[in-house]
Amino acid sequence: TAVVRLWKEHGARHGLPVVTDDGFPCLAHFRFDHELEPALRTLYTQEMLARGFLAGCTIYPALAHDDRVVGAYGAAIDAVFAGMASAMKAGNVKLQLKGPVAHSGFKRLT
Repeated sequence: TAVVRLWKEHGARHGLPVVTDDGFPCLAHFRFDHELEPALRTLYTQEMLARGFLAGCTIYPALAHDDRVVGAYGAAIDAVFAGMASAMKAGNVKLQLKGPVAHSGFKRLT
């Protein structure tokens, strides 16, 4: 899908360890193949939110995702991945977070 292509292209352009699979296009997802994956995933969501996108590493494409929306999403991914690559090079990914690293999976927090 177009979104998977954007993840791959922008990840490669910025030297990020982005991994996608050939799963179902209706539930496209990616991950960061790195020891800091949870922090990178959290930083990605944080920075996409700052650009107006409620985005995680999974997307459920819908009819509302027209060329204009996908184009804006791609521009946001490019900017966010550039910042993430800089943070990785500087060794300060966790310092870029405005809160704790996001939990993954479903489990009781108390």
